Amino acid sequence: PIPCIFENFNPFKSAIISTYFKCGGIICFAYKSSKVSLSRTRLHSPSVTNTSEVNGLEFIQVIREEDLANGVIIVSCHSDFSYAQEAIAKGTNSYVLKHNISKQSLLEEVKRVYAATLRHSSTSDHRTLFSKDKSIPENCIYRLAIIKICPSDSAVEVRNIEKPMLVHLLEGIVNRYHIGTLFAPYGKEIFVVFQLDKTRNLKKREQQLLEYVQIIERNMLQYINEKILFGISEEFSKLEEVSLHYEEAVQAVGNSFYCPDKNLFFYNFRKREFSIPHFSWRSFLDPDGLNIVSSELKDALAISREEQWDVSQLKSQIIQNISILLYKVSTEYMVGKQFESEWNSLKTMPLLITSSNTVEQLEINTLHILSLLWGECSKELVYDELSGAFRYIEQHIKEKISLDELTLTCHMSAPTFCKKFKDRTGKTPFEYINEYRVEKAKTMMKNRKYSLWEISEATGFTNTNYMIRVFKKYTGQTVSEYRNQLGFPEGDV
Repeated sequence: PIPCIFENFNPFKSAIISTYFKCGGIICFAYKSSKVSLSRTRLHSPSVTNTSEVNGLEFIQVIREEDLANGVIIVSCHSDFSYAQEAIAKGTNSYVLKHNISKQSLLEEVKRVYAATLRHSSTSDHRTLFSKDKSIPENCIYRLAIIKICPSDSAVEVRNIEKPMLVHLLEGIVNRYHIGTLFAPYGKEIFVVFQLDKTRNLKKREQQLLEYVQIIERNMLQYINEKILFGISEEFSKLEEVSLHYEEAVQAVGNSFYCPDKNLFFYNFRKREFSIPHFSWRSFLDPDGLNIVSSELKDALAISREEQWDVSQLKSQIIQNISILLYKVSTEYMVGKQFESEWNSLKTMPLLITSSNTVEQLEINTLHILSLLWGECSKELVYDELSGAFRYIEQHIKEKISLDELTLTCHMSAPTFCKKFKDRTGKTPFEYINEYRVEKAKTMMKNRKYSLWEISEATGFTNTNYMIRVFKKYTGQTVSEYRNQLGFPEGDV
């Protein structure tokens, strides 16, 4: 029989009596005195106990400590979650609020708990099976399940569920139904090692696993209003493999990032190596530059959905790519080291990405960051009095560039322009132009199809010999030495 611990249960007496006659249970009523009530419970094992003037939580604790019953139901007016948590920790099978229950719903709840405890009554003593040293029975088939709480849009009652509270709740459920062993290691996810019947075939073991998951979810949803995620490892038979299969479950539950509508995820081996191409930084500040980078991001995330990339690696690569984009743009357009430093110091940028719970949210947050970066960089260029000169150099590098042309882009006198330019870059305008041409030449030299004449034409040097002299001055190497360093045959220039 199931002792049902009630506070003021009289309105539902007929429902309880009816249920227990149908189930073959024994109806008894304990006394209001706590001592008499407990003594009668020890003697007669009543199915229903009225605790109007007895501390119900203390009563449950004694029942569990002395193993006086297989299950406990509480009907209470306490809507405080801490009270429910304490009841769960002490071994309550079901916690029902008075103002949320009818005679019929109570009847169904009693039937459900009675059937559940009856179904598991033939299993071994849970106090031995789930001792404090977390011993796990051997000679079983195991599957490891990570259990996480994910806030749902509709959840308002419980937002920040502390780990100890979850452990109490889960341990009560796992032990009560004899379905496995709960672990709550420091710094890691809470997980359960399910023990499956080795004599059953794979299909029946999978059905058994789904039943265990449903038991946990159904019981947890009585006390919390959040989405419950399960990440399930592959089967294993050696307990020393728990650490390996924990990682499988971590990867499995991480797939909720790609499938937010689901809550049960199974481990599926996948290739972990992947790389997101760098964003197109050269055209980023063009009128259509933001659209180009946004399209590149969406393409990468579409592939990540299809192949279900590792989430932490995906987020890290996006953060890295934004940092590279910022560095390249600030260097290329000379928007200033202070601007780059200020952006890199913003902690909200990586936080927005790492805190994204779904791939859709990651896309929205990353596009927001890119949009802000594009707007701030564009604004910086508008206010930068030398930006016109840098843009002119980039666009006319194939041509001969005069100082007069540069000063006209900035509306400055030659002396003022040269001073400000050197203050910004540490170089004279023509030193900067020659260095820019050498870097462009080095890039073209990596491609064997270009001749030195073609490279000198494309980089604005007046002839090949002049390019060779300038190249040696700025790199410390001859063109032949540089190409040999790239692996080209000697004399292949």
